[in-house]
Amino acid sequence: MALEGAITAQTPQYGIWITPQAASASHAYQTHPGLYLNGSRSNLLNLLLPEAQDLFFDQFSELITRFNCSRIWFDYNTDARLTHWNAWEAPDRQGLLELGFYHGLYAVFDRTRREYPNVRRKPATLQYPWELGGGGGGAREV
Repeated sequence: MALEGAITAQTPQYGIWITPQAASASHAYQTHPGLYLNGSRSNLLNLLLPEAQDLFFDQFSELITRFNCSRIWFDYNTDARLTHWNAWEAPDRQGLLELGFYHGLYAVFDRTRREYPNVRRKPATLQYPWELGGGGGGAREV
């Protein structure tokens, strides 16, 4: 692709800005609908599932490799508590799906950090050196 060649031929570093956990009419959702929790406005990748973690890592890895990314910004433009988790959990089980989601998310972060140790945010002050944006979704850096 011309864009890939133009990006990798330049000396400036390239980064990606993604909302990795949400999907609407994406190819990933259409080919793996069972890995998502259906919500009111989007579908949320159920990172509690090892298969969903693998899907996220594989797609993420492909972007890093294809565009030779050196920076990452994760954006969370969904309030999963309101749009997904509460609807999928019984009242006496509220919070368990959220806990599993973050456990799975950080498992993917660990795997990504091991596979791509040079992909960073600047300044790298956290254990996970990527930008984590809470946006309107209230993501937690746990």
